[in-house]
Amino acid sequence: MLLLPLIVALNAAAATYDPSAGRAALRQAATGCHAAIVDATGLPLESEKVPSIVKGLDEGLSLARAAADAAGGLDAAAKARAQDMKSATDALDRRLKESSAPVAAERRRIDAGSADLRGFKTKIEKLPDEDQKKFAPRVAKADASLKSAAEALGPAEAAVLVMGQRVLEMKAALRQGGKAFEEVSSASTGTVLAAGELADPVAEIKKRLSDLNKPPVETSRARVQEVIEPARGTSLRLFQAADRACNRADDFRRASSAHADASDAFEKALSSANPAPAKPFLEEADKMLTLIRELLEKKP
Repeated sequence: MLLLPLIVALNAAAATYDPSAGRAALRQAATGCHAAIVDATGLPLESEKVPSIVKGLDEGLSLARAAADAAGGLDAAAKARAQDMKSATDALDRRLKESSAPVAAERRRIDAGSADLRGFKTKIEKLPDEDQKKFAPRVAKADASLKSAAEALGPAEAAVLVMGQRVLEMKAALRQGGKAFEEVSSASTGTVLAAGELADPVAEIKKRLSDLNKPPVETSRARVQEVIEPARGTSLRLFQAADRACNRADDFRRASSAHADASDAFEKALSSANPAPAKPFLEEADKMLTLIRELLEKKP
């Protein structure tokens, strides 16, 4: 079967996780398998019907293999996306820390400079009026530079907040997606196991059909009936497991989409997380603060 590698390749290469093709293939194969087994075993147990029964059983087995293949592809694609989500979340969490550190450092410089300026103002207020007038332009310049630095840093600080929120959203989507992925994997495994188990009861039905005309006929028919229910039950389990896998794959798709949206929003915010615009204002403020400090130190 080429279905499994095809589905894995398509989903791995896609920008976003889209299990629609895999889900459709799995539903079609699983539904067809169960219908073929039920229809074949529902035919009258008569000699002239044996070829049709055998044909239906063979079709059911073929579709069971296709369902197993599709389930494996669905599971593999979900696993690849789950790993990608985990890696992306970890990477952007690291980038958040790397990007927020210089922004936080510039905020600390602004806060420290503002604290120094408040202390200087307190000292200057105790000086004679004439001295206060000499300090006034420098104080005003330092104050204006610190305010300009804070304003220039604002977009970067806002961007860091957005990035932090987006990382939280990615982590939430990762948790939700992890639960859905586990169910996809479990149900896919159930589908594959049921597909493998179907071969034995089908083989037994075909074997007993070959003895259908051996007398007593009623006994021969009863022997066939004995193994019909196990085959039907197995094909039903396959269908039910496949249905769960498809439903959970859709749940996982929604979590994957939420994760992708948060990741895109993070990347957009990242471009604004640049503290550089505040640097020239802080340098000017530092110059003024240093000058004020030196002049105050010269005062008796």
